[in-house]
Amino acid sequence: MWAPAPGTPWDWQLKVPVDTSVDVLVYDIDGFENGADVVREPRREGRRVICCINVGAAESFHPDYRLFPREVVGKGNGWEGERWLDIRRIDVLGHVMARASTCAAPKGSTRASRPGGRVRLRHRLPAHGG
Repeated sequence: MWAPAPGTPWDWQLKVPVDTSVDVLVYDIDGFENGADVVREPRREGRRVICCINVGAAESFHPDYRLFPREVVGKGNGWEGERWLDIRRIDVLGHVMARASTCAAPKGSTRASRPGGRVRLRHRLPAHGG
């Protein structure tokens, strides 16, 4: 599995469309909102794409929202359309999260990142400075 080296230039973009004019090696993008075409363009240029999914909150604007059992969906977290998830209940959340983390593969993404309520759970690279 590919993993970026420390210091690899990257850009975290959750907006649609992704601004591919940002000169970085890796784009970390919204895995649900962006289609395969968005992933293919940077890859043709030799860049990598990581799809970001939120594992700490249920987002009403994403297709997996209805899959979350009511008993694990909590109060709003301050972001429009998002509600906290009770991550202590991995026994209930595991299958939904597994589906979400695989959404990137058919699009050609390198891997999925999981911000978990905006907190990274994977190796964090330094910002590209711009």
